[in-house]
Amino acid sequence: MIIRLYQAFLDLLFPPSCRNCGADGSWLCTACLSKCGPSVDCTAPIRNVDRLLCIGAYDTNEALKRTIQQLKYSGGRVLSATLGTALGRLAQDVIMADCIVPVPLHKNRERKRGFNQARLIADSAATVLRLPVIEPIVRSKNTKPQVTLHERERATNVAHAFTLVRGVANVPKHGIIIDDVFTTGATISEVAGVLRSAGMERVTALTIAKG
Repeated sequence: MIIRLYQAFLDLLFPPSCRNCGADGSWLCTACLSKCGPSVDCTAPIRNVDRLLCIGAYDTNEALKRTIQQLKYSGGRVLSATLGTALGRLAQDVIMADCIVPVPLHKNRERKRGFNQARLIADSAATVLRLPVIEPIVRSKNTKPQVTLHERERATNVAHAFTLVRGVANVPKHGIIIDDVFTTGATISEVAGVLRSAGMERVTALTIAKG
């Protein structure tokens, strides 16, 4: 609540403009957000994941590609609320779950970046979906950025990179994993595997984009 009031105060002092086109009024205008679709709904087999739902496809959508780049590197805090809300609305009538789990960053990378974009997105999506955000796992291995690796290297890079938080014995039966981009699925599959080992029976993945 305090963070939202502070952001509202900053928006009053410094009115936001769209990070994509520069239009005044919001950090991501309605026109640019609409260009990020059409949504991707995938029920094809993904290791440890039952369903994947995304706002749009990364490789074929320039508006979405620019948005993701802004999200990660210069607009994470301001864009995450808009994107998380959009993601929550996308899933609102099609997914039933007990909790939301953001993909964690390693503590060193989060300290350097200043935030975990998956957690920020999850907070806004959770408001729409009226679900608790839980963080039962940590990124115990400081992996290389997936974007720098080839497809075969990505699975090896994140293998055994996530562990349950000490003291966590079990988790809710149906969870939603949230991340910014789904490319090969290696990261989300690893996270889902750890959650399933703790008792989660059904796992849905929600991401802004699918690569």
